[in-house]
Order: sequence, then structure tokens, then C-alpha cells
Amino acid sequence: MTTILIVDDDKLVRESMKAFLEQNGFSTETACNGDEALQIATDHMVDVAVIDIYMPQKDGLETIMAMKKDGRGLRIIATTGAQDTGGGSPLDWATRLGANRVLQKPIDPASLLRMIAELEAESGEPPN
Repeated sequence: MTTILIVDDDKLVRESMKAFLEQNGFSTETACNGDEALQIATDHMVDVAVIDIYMPQKDGLETIMAMKKDGRGLRIIATTGAQDTGGGSPLDWATRLGANRVLQKPIDPASLLRMIAELEAESGEPPN
């Protein structure tokens, strides 16, 4: 079973995404910031992380860099509700730093499931 780590400082986003993913057959872990996410990824077997970019303490971009640096091959979907402010889209930056996929908020559930399935197929894992 694929385990998804949901990383978002918004409790409602975490809880609704957790419920949705579990209803669709995934195991989940949740974290409210990057520091907590890195600890969970160290302590638990996680296959995919869905990471919000703007969070307190350790933001999503820092978290993506740290997760990619550890070399475990964790696949990452970066999310944000922020738009390009002239310095480049936050999602473009996430891709440059190692995110495998990006998803603009509000998150379309069908798009999230499709991205997870693509990442499972790329890794050779059987789909859920």
C-alpha cells in the first residue's frame, strides 16, 4: 500500500486530504510544517509527499531540498495557492528544487489521484 505524507500548515487541508486519500485506499501520515515532515519521513516508510510551499518554520521549498538530499527517492507533489509575483512561480521553483509534480490550490482531487498514480507507475509500484 502506498503511503502519502501530507504536509500543510492548514489543519482543514490536512484533514480533508487525509480523509480523501484514505477513502481511495492510501495510507497517510500528516505534518503541519517541514520540520515535522522530515521527522516523519525519517521514522516511517513514506512513498509520496504532498507538500505545501508556504508554511511556518521550515517552508516547503526547504523541505523539498532536504528530502531530495537524503537520497531515499521520495516522490514529491508540491502545492500552493500563491501565484507568480514576478520572481517566478513558487511551483516553478519547487520543480527546480526536485518536486516531481506540482499542483495549484485549490487542489482538484482527480488531478491529485492521477499524479499519485503516475508517480507509482514511474517507480514500478503496483497502483492502489
